[in-house]
Amino acid sequence: MQQVDGYCERIGPDFWAEPLNAVTNLAFLLAAYALRRHLATVETISGTRDPQSSVLIVILWAIGLGSLAFHTFATIWAIWFITTKFWILIFCAHFWVPAEYKRINIKVRNTFHE
Repeated sequence: MQQVDGYCERIGPDFWAEPLNAVTNLAFLLAAYALRRHLATVETISGTRDPQSSVLIVILWAIGLGSLAFHTFATIWAIWFITTKFWILIFCAHFWVPAEYKRINIKVRNTFHE
């Protein structure tokens, strides 16, 4: 397996060669867990389901796991594993954010031309 080590954070080929980066990825996983619990509570109280938020929470889990894989294994497959999650997030945001603005009737002003 080809390892990637051409960047400054990696101190060697070992599994824990980027301990700070690897451990801080737990924040993604903890955030996803907390958001999932909060969303479950909100959905129970409101009696409605929010599939968009559920998908974004799954993407957050995937980003955390993908980034953890990259910062521990540092291989080509780990790069693809994490970058695909970011592309999925960008794709979802590209379609959902404008739709959400329309749904809640927020008008975005172009402040650069005023």
